[in-house]
Amino acid sequence: MAHDPAAPYDKAEHAIVFKQARNLRLRDFEVVWESPLYSRWRSAFAFDEVEGLTLDGLSARQAQAGGADPAVLFRRVSGASIRDCRAGAGTGTFLLFSGPGSRDVRLGANDVRLARTYYGFAEGADPGAVLEAGKKD
Repeated sequence: MAHDPAAPYDKAEHAIVFKQARNLRLRDFEVVWESPLYSRWRSAFAFDEVEGLTLDGLSARQAQAGGADPAVLFRRVSGASIRDCRAGAGTGTFLLFSGPGSRDVRLGANDVRLARTYYGFAEGADPGAVLEAGKKD
């Protein structure tokens, strides 16, 4: 992503958004932010109301290196498997679960060495929704 005031993507907060999806699979996917950055950009990926999500080999960080936004934002995500993903240099929080409704999320073998925080919870999210199977240290 690169800033262009005339481009339609400059009106979005997140690079890629999936909303109200079922059985979604992303494999070997990367978001790269290029200069100049737009001040409204936040997360590389946002998933909202997604059931049956598989992320395998995803690579990302939030738009503003070291910023407060997560690289990947989840709202009401269930039956998810997030594995072999990588936090890019400058990642603050790699994964953030927000709001009630997320459940049965499994994390495994993700490389979060460059992230300040692997995952977190905000705005009523249930920490019991996430099971961490392993991470690369």
